[in-house]
Amino acid sequence: MKYKLLIIVLAFISNSVLSQEVFIKSKAFNQYRKIFVSLPEHYDETTVGYPVIYVLDGQILFNFSRGLYQYNSDKYPPAIIVGIEQVNRDYELVEQHEGDTEDINMYSQFSEFFLNELMPYIDSAYRTNSIKIFIGHSHGGLFLLNKMVEHADINNCICISPTVWMNDYTILERFKNFSPARNTNYKLYLGYGENDFKAIRDGVLKLSEVINRDSSKKLSLVTNMYSDEDHNSAILIGMRKGLDYFFKDYIFPEDKWDLIEKTGNDSIFFDHFNHLSVSFGCEISPCEDDFNQLGYYYLESDRITDAINIFATNVRLYPYSSNVYDSYGEALLKKNDLSKALEYFQKALSIEKKDANNKDQLKQYQTHISEAKEMLNNNNKK
Repeated sequence: MKYKLLIIVLAFISNSVLSQEVFIKSKAFNQYRKIFVSLPEHYDETTVGYPVIYVLDGQILFNFSRGLYQYNSDKYPPAIIVGIEQVNRDYELVEQHEGDTEDINMYSQFSEFFLNELMPYIDSAYRTNSIKIFIGHSHGGLFLLNKMVEHADINNCICISPTVWMNDYTILERFKNFSPARNTNYKLYLGYGENDFKAIRDGVLKLSEVINRDSSKKLSLVTNMYSDEDHNSAILIGMRKGLDYFFKDYIFPEDKWDLIEKTGNDSIFFDHFNHLSVSFGCEISPCEDDFNQLGYYYLESDRITDAINIFATNVRLYPYSSNVYDSYGEALLKKNDLSKALEYFQKALSIEKKDANNKDQLKQYQTHISEAKEMLNNNNKK
């Protein structure tokens, strides 16, 4: 059932990636709340579900996170990025015990909006999978730490320079008593700057000590300190390092390719992605380049049927890519299925002319078309 909220969407295109400003009528706040949404390139040309990266302080960090993600698209899977605007971050992200009732209520209101309005809306309005990663800086990091011990859905967090010291270090006691949800794996990345505030540095180290004290809990922790960085610059480094940690093995490692070449054991490839799928709790498909490389490994080993099956899967998963059609065509050519090979070479050329228009690619595809036509003509003359 669709999540029923009043939504206003303003969309704009930038760098071939669709970005949107979305205004959600929040029952928790009884007002519209703004979020920013960036969809992966070719989102409308696929049917797969995507990971979601939630970024607090989105009015500041959304554009940076989006640019960082695009710049490292060879390392990270395509993902939906959601930036959440903070209207009053001091009160929305940190629980208050003194002051006006309205101020005290903001924390619970934002929690309600975040957990029970925003996240269900994203899963309803967009094609998502079960991978959710949350990024918070300073008070945003503390907010995520608090939600992590309360909600099993908040189980993959990047918390940079979190204000652990707030409310007399209450978060330390919460992690001491933390009981992880059954069948849920928790990952936490903590980072801070060498020149960060002393309270920040001390708080992160105390939290790390508390978590590492109990190795029986299903919580994987990595803590990094960034040389020469301060409180404000740490998030710029930490966001990149945190995403690297979570997506460390998403791209098939080069040393495993070497092992496959040496042993001829292609199960190494499939075992790797099966392990990733178990770790993330959903099916993780290899990226286009990894499937392509495996397909050519099969071709070079004269396992033509296996190559054709892999290239066909690549076409199904990445139908917007000219290269997947060209690779499939090469396998069909080797099988001597010339008419079908020509069809896929022509499809590759058509896509490349329409989109990237890379001269080297165009030349390669035209060469493959000529070769296929020549082979067809020779066959017809026999």
